[in-house]
This record gives sequence, structure tokens and C-alpha cells, in this order.
Amino acid sequence: MKLPYYEPRTQALAGYYSDVLDFDAHIHREIELVYIVSGTSKVNVDGNIYNLNPKDIFIAFPNQIHTFFDSKDVYYCIYIVSPDLIPDWSSVLMRFKPVLNVLPLKSFDDEIFEDLLKILLKKSDNEHTDKQSDKVFLYTLRAFFDILMKKIPIAKVNRTDADLIEKIYGFIHENYCEPISVSVIAERFNISKSYAGHIFSDRLKIGFCNFVNTMRVNKACELLGKDELNITEIASVCGFSTIRTFNRVFLKTVGMTPKAYRNSKNKTVDK
Repeated sequence: MKLPYYEPRTQALAGYYSDVLDFDAHIHREIELVYIVSGTSKVNVDGNIYNLNPKDIFIAFPNQIHTFFDSKDVYYCIYIVSPDLIPDWSSVLMRFKPVLNVLPLKSFDDEIFEDLLKILLKKSDNEHTDKQSDKVFLYTLRAFFDILMKKIPIAKVNRTDADLIEKIYGFIHENYCEPISVSVIAERFNISKSYAGHIFSDRLKIGFCNFVNTMRVNKACELLGKDELNITEIASVCGFSTIRTFNRVFLKTVGMTPKAYRNSKNKTVDK
């Protein structure tokens, strides 16, 4: 089972063209902007599914969970932008989210907006250009967002939840092999257990125990593909208190026992 993953980025700005638009659920603190040149795709944003068609503009605000899937002959331009590069809108970006994450270009009905978009698309032809040091480019980017942000309907969100997701996810990723519970999370981040549970059920759309166990099973699958540890040792390394619990959770998540999974991997290697 795939979990939404937090994508840490070192660049404040990245822009490029690609024909691959099938990505697992992920979140990051940057704005993600996608322009569909040709082909089609679908995107799920915080549980809402949109169709992506040519000349559609997709935008995800910071810490919105999104995944792209079912792409067909797609070709697109993407920009991933730190809110720090758009200072006039940074506070709005961190406190609100779009009511609609996808808008067709024709809905803007603005020649200046289209001209600005053409400049951004042209700049992406060379992804190695140092766009951050290009003042003209930054002015273009900010002017583009001035029009875009005034057009997109937005709604206020609880930024505390969004910030906590990043911190909690990182903590679990580093400690999932240890005994961990909602109580541990609540104490670690000074929140109530019910609030911690709400973070997972409402934002990540998965219960806390399922989240942690799925992360453990994903690690177990990796280890079962090797012959370094036996199954009991893998159960312990991945944070399961007993082999019985490991077998039960693994079967429920993967659809087969750990032994059957290891055998299937060995057969694949033999071939």
C-alpha cells in the first residue's frame, strides 16, 4: 500500500517539461503549478479528483496532498515554487487553499496572463537556467501569480494541521520501527490524542495504526526481498511486537503471508 510521502526540496524553484505524470500521493511546502500542453491525466487533491486536459492549469498550495494518475499521451510543463519567491502572496498561500485546483486557461480571458504564461513556458525549455538569479523571470513569475491568485477561489484552512503533518510524518518515518502510538505522538507534539487522530483520518485519509503498520510492512517487503534476515528477525526490526501480529498485518496489507511474499520474490530472481 502506498502512503502519501513528504517531499523535502532543496531548491526554491524548479521548472521543466516532462511526459511522465503518474506520481504517488505526496506533499511539500512549495506551490506546484502544472500546465497541460497535450494529452490527458487525472489528479487527486485532498480527496477531490479532477480531469486534466490540454490548456488546463493545475495548482496545489503548500501541504496539499496530491497524486497524478491515469495519464494518457500527456506532455506538460511544471513549476515548483517556494512561497518565499512570491512574498506578496506567501501568507495567503500558507493560510488558504484553492476551492478549485484546476482551471482551464480560457477561464482567465486575459491576454496579459497568457503572455506571461508563454514566457514561463519558454523559460522551462532550459531547466538548467538559473531562474532564481534572473530578475526578469522573477518579475514575470510574480506578475503571473498576481493574476492567478486573484482568479482562483480560495478558502481558509487550519495551517496548524498542515504544519503538523510535516512534523509528524518526519517523526514517524524516523521512529516507526520503535513502539509508537497516538499517545506518543500527542505527547511529542503537545496535542490531544483525539486531535492527533483527526490529523490522520481527515487529512491523510488513513487511521494512525494503519499508517504506521503500512510503513512497517513497506520496509518488511524490502527486507523480504533479501536473504539477510529470517522472517522473525524482520518482524522485530520493523517494529512488530510479535510474529503473529506481523503475519496478520502483512497478510491484510499485501494479500499474502510474509513467507509467500519472500518465495515469490525468490522465484522472480531465479527467472
